[in-house]
Amino acid sequence: MTHAQLIDLAMTRIGQALTAALAPGASAVLSHVAADFFGPPDGLERPEVTVDVQKAGRTMAFAGAFVWRDGQRLARVSAVYRVRPAAEPTT
Repeated sequence: MTHAQLIDLAMTRIGQALTAALAPGASAVLSHVAADFFGPPDGLERPEVTVDVQKAGRTMAFAGAFVWRDGQRLARVSAVYRVRPAAEPTT
């Protein structure tokens, strides 16, 4: 697994958690992402990912994830999103 694959995995899990945290019908557009690596991803086949949605508000959302290997943090990924409310139905 490469560093880019770690970011992709973390962002996928963040997206899943954020979708569950947003109001029904709302969507989010990524505005910023940052990644910090604490070790090489060598030999990493099934990493554990923990996600925390810090805030999922009306206009902004903030979330982060840690990627773990054998109980040690391997990477931290933080993301900021612009939230778009659900479209109002037109009559």
